[in-house]
Amino acid sequence: MPGAGHVVHMPSHIYYRIGRYRDAAHVNELAALVDEQYIAACHAQGYYPIGYYGITSISCGPHPRWRGATKARSTRRGGWSRAVGPGAAKLGPQAQLYYLTPVATLLRFGKWDAVLAEPLPPPDQKVTGAIAHLARGFAYANKGDRANAAAERAALAELANDEELKTITIIPASAMVDIALNQLDGEIARTAGNLATAVADFTKALEIEEALPYTEPPYWHQPTSHLLGAALLQAGRAKDAENVYRKSLTYYRLDGWALYGLAQAQDAEGDHVGAEATRRDFAKTWTLADVTLTGSRF
Repeated sequence: MPGAGHVVHMPSHIYYRIGRYRDAAHVNELAALVDEQYIAACHAQGYYPIGYYGITSISCGPHPRWRGATKARSTRRGGWSRAVGPGAAKLGPQAQLYYLTPVATLLRFGKWDAVLAEPLPPPDQKVTGAIAHLARGFAYANKGDRANAAAERAALAELANDEELKTITIIPASAMVDIALNQLDGEIARTAGNLATAVADFTKALEIEEALPYTEPPYWHQPTSHLLGAALLQAGRAKDAENVYRKSLTYYRLDGWALYGLAQAQDAEGDHVGAEATRRDFAKTWTLADVTLTGSRF
């Protein structure tokens, strides 16, 4: 079955769940190539090129390649963005899970100027719009522009109260926007030095995220635990941060971001032997990285 892209792709589910993110990314690259060859050879039209190949569901096509790559190695945006053209919108709200990929990638890696350079999505893409306002709010907050951060927060709150959002049921749209709103509240508080408020907001966002319906990879693009753990460390609550990272690692196994944060928490608690062991695990996961971490988030 090496000529069937979906079959080539399927091992990525197992790789993703056991923390072999490099392998998850690799087999999806191979699957995308197989699909591209099929599309070119058969002049495939309609659902296959704009749906099955690019965005048929959260667990198919190039999308897990991005998830695997951001877990293990790089900021590259690559084919997952190019695969999703304007025709994909006709497939429904689930297409927004892919349209949000570019700005979500920039957000994860703290590329604040690049985030602000991204155009806003069209008004009918409410989930993509929410992630855009989230990213812009983070960017302004981290650049010290509290007024514009507040403006992005207001735009995000307006989306959260949009009645049309509640009619989208094929993806957990309302919950995703609520996560975004609580994350942005937390980041605005954190960058203002209000760490207790930040921890409370990130905790609420994590609770909503953990209640999302199960899918592979998850609906939410970056574990809130990365933000919460870092905020707890900043607040001097190393033991609480350790607990957050350990819980996250039971789901996102061998996640380099959480491992890095866990080692920081162990060091802060004085467990330097444990921290060194965790750093060895981190080094194994980060061998192909083209970024250097300073925490579990940028």
